[in-house]
Amino acid sequence: LNKVANKFQKTGKEISKVGKTLSKRVTLPLVGLGTAAVKVGKDFDEGMSQVKAISGATEKQFKSLRKLAIKLGEDTKYSAQDAADGMTMLARAGWDVESIMGGMPGLFSLAAASNTDLAIASSIVADSMSIFAMNAREAGKVADVLTAAANGANTDVTLLGESLAYGGAAAAAAGMDIEQTSAILMAFANANIKGSRAGTALEAMLRDLRKASEDGAISIGDMNIALYDSEGNMRDLISIMADVETATAGMTGEQRDAELGAIFMSQALRGVNVMLQRGTEDIFGYEEALRGSNGAAKETADIMVDNLGGALEELQSTLETLAIAFSDIITPVVRELTEKLIELTHWFNELDEETKETIVNWATLAAVVGPIIWL
Repeated sequence: LNKVANKFQKTGKEISKVGKTLSKRVTLPLVGLGTAAVKVGKDFDEGMSQVKAISGATEKQFKSLRKLAIKLGEDTKYSAQDAADGMTMLARAGWDVESIMGGMPGLFSLAAASNTDLAIASSIVADSMSIFAMNAREAGKVADVLTAAANGANTDVTLLGESLAYGGAAAAAAGMDIEQTSAILMAFANANIKGSRAGTALEAMLRDLRKASEDGAISIGDMNIALYDSEGNMRDLISIMADVETATAGMTGEQRDAELGAIFMSQALRGVNVMLQRGTEDIFGYEEALRGSNGAAKETADIMVDNLGGALEELQSTLETLAIAFSDIITPVVRELTEKLIELTHWFNELDEETKETIVNWATLAAVVGPIIWL
């Protein structure tokens, strides 16, 4: 009997070792993985619920949005959570579900091409499209124009977005489109006039031209320059400044300053001088390049992520997508357990004090006895 007892004791110790090893090397890592997956899934679902609430998506549309966010998170360096944040920005800007789904790929390309946060890129594109009254199908076009403008001048997408926020509305009101406006902002950026300063200068130029006009034209030297075409629409600023360039070509510096000073205030003169010094021919060249920029955002984005850093970022977003897939399996169980715990908590709270005290005392006893027995 003693021999049998000793063997049982030895076997028991070995089993205990196996149990501890499994707990450390299998159970705990699995618990950690499950916890991480649930956390990632929880954050993602909270973001997507926000998209659903703001966009007013139906259940079917919501499933499509969620599927697209996960797909983008799997295929790009940005995560599904980033996609949810971008969708939220577009929904806040008034985009409907179809517009959001159609515009997201272009926004991902712009964000990757400019190395910009996806939510910021979404905000810039949404605001720019609103300024120029563009429809959601043109999101890719806006992304291409902004990418090409940032690549072709001493600026970036964020600063271009800021410039458009300050001067874009005035340009759009004058009948200019995003290519013409961005071409001027490129010239400003190469003269170190960027961000809000560039937008303010552009707005001031258009304002001063209108104030100085008589019968729809301004006079510089012996030349009358029409601000409006035969149909009563304002000509684009580059064309107007090309005429100003011609009118001032033979003047001395003093004459030129006097003529321009009679039309433009100091705030606008910064932009006027840049355009005349750069030469409107170059700015027309910028505009032509922007009109031929189809595919610029994706092409630049592909180059930007074609390195180890891009691969690691894509791996991270792919792993997050995998965590969401795990979470989708685990979450129903966790949610059911959570609801049961909530019910149990409500039940406990509704008990009288004496019963609560009895339960707590038994729980305390169990908590103490367990470690004593283990020791």
